Amino acid sequence: MRNIAIWVVVLICALSPVQAEQVNRGIKVDSNFDHSDTKFPLEGAHAAVPCETCHAGAVFKGVPTACQSCHNGGMAGGKSADHPKTSQICADCHTAVRWSQVHVDHGGIIAGCFTCHNGSNATGKPANHIKSRDECSECHAVSTWLVANFDHSKVQGACMSCHDRRSATGKPFNHPPASNNCGSCHRTTDWKVRGFDHTGITGGCFSCHDGKSATGKPGDHLPATNVCEKCHVTTTWTQVHFDHADAIGTCVSCHNGNIATGKPPDHLKTTDACAACHVTASWFDVTFDHTTALGSCFSCHNGVLATGKTPDHLPTSNQCGDCHVTTTWSDVHFDHGATKGG
Repeated sequence: MRNIAIWVVVLICALSPVQAEQVNRGIKVDSNFDHSDTKFPLEGAHAAVPCETCHAGAVFKGVPTACQSCHNGGMAGGKSADHPKTSQICADCHTAVRWSQVHVDHGGIIAGCFTCHNGSNATGKPANHIKSRDECSECHAVSTWLVANFDHSKVQGACMSCHDRRSATGKPFNHPPASNNCGSCHRTTDWKVRGFDHTGITGGCFSCHDGKSATGKPGDHLPATNVCEKCHVTTTWTQVHFDHADAIGTCVSCHNGNIATGKPPDHLKTTDACAACHVTASWFDVTFDHTTALGSCFSCHNGVLATGKTPDHLPTSNQCGDCHVTTTWSDVHFDHGATKGG
């Protein structure tokens, strides 16, 4: 320990005779004075500082003890130009032992994290960091660099840039075939679907609407392929534009008078092979096929349902097929056995 009395002599010697006499009259120094008994013990690098640096003019009382009072760039070196923006309480981070021996206390930082944590002054965002703003504190805490409170509103990239099953939970393997625009159906506040949007689906309707993942064809659905979108639209399931090309049953499997319009009561007696005469483009566009007729010729060709015997027809029975053929009405093979009269 330095003896303060010795330093007083040194100080007085540095003064003019008049100044020294004035100082001597006003100072009484105990020869056993120890600086460690003051509020500012001379520790570390301070022990080598000449007394007159602080006690200029032999002033011993009221000398400031706060670091910044001296370390202001005048009396002693202060904060450098590139020093992090902090409060003036140097001792929060520095010690008197060595100025470069630093224990950072984030409580004294008055600027944003990124002013230091920029990858140059201090560790910053790694190359694989989520695309976000440079406001580190929005997710990180000073007590630990690990994420403390993740805020989706601060993320700048698309959901899939993180939710790829590597960086964060992504689409499960049984997810409906869809684009990677997660936000079209999901919300950041809850991963559950809140606003389903069919425009994001990349697979066919049946990839979901199979009766398991989502409502599918009911038990009484028309026999059809699984290309739902051929008839249904995504905006409303009940809005149907029927396409016969996707029906896989026979006509009568639908056109039976229950599911869809069937044969009227006055329909010719025929088989149920509707397509033999009708076409799907127009129900009334008929190309009659006699092979589907079930009754005799006269059951239709009776002059009411279809052309019958002309007034000048030979007197015959009503067994048209005895003479006529279905391929052409005028192709006649006369059978006398079918005539009536003498």
